[in-house]
Amino acid sequence: MFNILNKISPLLNLNLSARNTATYFYRKIIKAEKEAGKKIINNITLLTFCVFYAIRQENHNAPITVDEVVKAFNSFGHRVSARLILRDGITYRNHIRKETYHHKSEDYLIRLIDAITKYKHLKKRLMKKGCLWSIFEYRNKLTEISRRVLKGLSQWERRGRNPFIMAGAVIYLADKLLAQKFMIKPILTQQIISVQTSIAEYSIRDHYVNVLKPLNLQLKD
Repeated sequence: MFNILNKISPLLNLNLSARNTATYFYRKIIKAEKEAGKKIINNITLLTFCVFYAIRQENHNAPITVDEVVKAFNSFGHRVSARLILRDGITYRNHIRKETYHHKSEDYLIRLIDAITKYKHLKKRLMKKGCLWSIFEYRNKLTEISRRVLKGLSQWERRGRNPFIMAGAVIYLADKLLAQKFMIKPILTQQIISVQTSIAEYSIRDHYVNVLKPLNLQLKD
């Protein structure tokens, strides 16, 4: 099992602390179930759950979604799914129960902007839209405005929304506000953000149209 964990860790960029926590959770659950005279449903899905739960407990500096964990395990031929992770979470979480840190959109911001600014045609788009910034300058401005937008969003406005998707939609809005402020054309499209972040285009559109656009946000100095 731990050979699998060693293979998965680089794909998810897990630090040593997160790996050790996942190992601890796995061993603790195995021991608890054995003492209760029960058999583990599936060792691979249990390990998958432990990795995902460890990431949440560690408050990893680049939060990882359940789909990314599933994709990493699938890439090595292990048949796991989000549904099976949820099943194991319900079954075994009582053995390692601890208050889970709930991620906010702010936690995903840097990671998503980094992915977006790695778009291979970004430099060309900056020039085409009449922008003389370097990619580094654009990333900094995009980050600053995105943070300002998020700071202005209340919990009520965020309610029931996926923070990962919300971060992507906020970046889309921030690009529009940036273009408005500097009188240039927007650099990003929903499609570009979708491709670079693996967030469905319709999800970005839904969060933007139904949450952000009605707020009629304007960028103020």
